[in-house]
Amino acid sequence: MNKCFDGGNCGEGGYCDKCPLSQQESSGNSDLLCCPCGQTPKNLCIMEGSTFKWRRISGDCCGEWEIETRVTTIGKNANSEHHLKECIEAWNSAPRAT
Repeated sequence: MNKCFDGGNCGEGGYCDKCPLSQQESSGNSDLLCCPCGQTPKNLCIMEGSTFKWRRISGDCCGEWEIETRVTTIGKNANSEHHLKECIEAWNSAPRAT
């Protein structure tokens, strides 16, 4: 079980009820691209990465694919709403096999 950066426990498949993106995605937002497993995740879990500047992101589909991205940590964009947008962009722009 992983600890997400909001203090929740991210279970198998990456879902966490305390992750802002998981909460947002449950309400029907479908801005996420599919995972390399072939499924489109309904939720992402955003966990603290190797340092506070990094976030690990995984989907709730297979729990096998995870990316890490750097987030803005200073200035007006250093907030969880902006981090959420950065994490969605990172998920969608991560290279996938063709």
